[in-house]
Amino acid sequence: MAKRGSLKYQIIMDLDSLQRYGQSKKMAKEVEYANCKESGVKWNPSKVEGIYSISTYDKYKDICIKFGEWAKKEFGVKDLESLKKNDLVLKYLLYRQKCGDSPYTLRLFGSAIAKFMRCSSNDFGFEFPARNRENIDRSRSIKFHDSELSFENNKDIILFGEYTGLRRTELSLLKPEQIEKDGNGNVYIEINKRKYGSQSKGGKDRIILVLPEGKDHVWNMKVSAVESGRSTVFEKVNNRIDVHSLRRKFAQSFYNKLALEKGDSLRSDYFTRDGTKRRFDRGILRVVSNSLGHNRITVIVKHYLD
Repeated sequence: MAKRGSLKYQIIMDLDSLQRYGQSKKMAKEVEYANCKESGVKWNPSKVEGIYSISTYDKYKDICIKFGEWAKKEFGVKDLESLKKNDLVLKYLLYRQKCGDSPYTLRLFGSAIAKFMRCSSNDFGFEFPARNRENIDRSRSIKFHDSELSFENNKDIILFGEYTGLRRTELSLLKPEQIEKDGNGNVYIEINKRKYGSQSKGGKDRIILVLPEGKDHVWNMKVSAVESGRSTVFEKVNNRIDVHSLRRKFAQSFYNKLALEKGDSLRSDYFTRDGTKRRFDRGILRVVSNSLGHNRITVIVKHYLD
């Protein structure tokens, strides 16, 4: 009988079969819709077979491995057949909820495991709490696992993330040659799929201006990588680093910097409709949004500038 390998290995191999990089997710949805219409099954527009983004795959893999580690520790699970049980997922989600995970985090874990199990998160019997604005606490408070991360051992990457707003995959794949200086001494990073390969969610190309207070640190990381002969700036990015919180700090610092530079010409032509009526400069929001690799300024306001 062939060896199955460790549970972690089985999870990774199973998720690898869902990789659809370079394929059209839109086309896959159209095919799914046609199949459902032909068979008379109700179509779920949010459900599609496969994972089409590298960053989504990395995120889902991390979540599923954590689920497997928990199941192995608590119930001695060693194979996929034993792991892929709805009642086990229900127990895990209840455990995560007890640990203090937010409604957004619980929904993310449910979606990742549902993709892994080829089902809907509604099949687990877990009542996902409503995701209201006042309940958003992603990267805003200390979680039970934060104490396991050493700031000193990860200081260079953490500061780099705060100064650039890069995603986790972008930090992992960043090449020294992507970091450049202009004639004014500004340091910037180029994300370009054609030149450097796919590194970003959705493959969006963009230029990121490094925050002034971080340009020396970012440039030194480039120099260090070149001197060490590394093909990437960092050897490894610890998966416990809360990259979203670093992107959030970057967004806030970048917005404030641009607002200060705009001075008397600063506008308040964008306001929220969540009851707070906070006001922002729409033009600055677009710049910050582009730097973070997002298309919609509503995402920046709701998840980064709150």
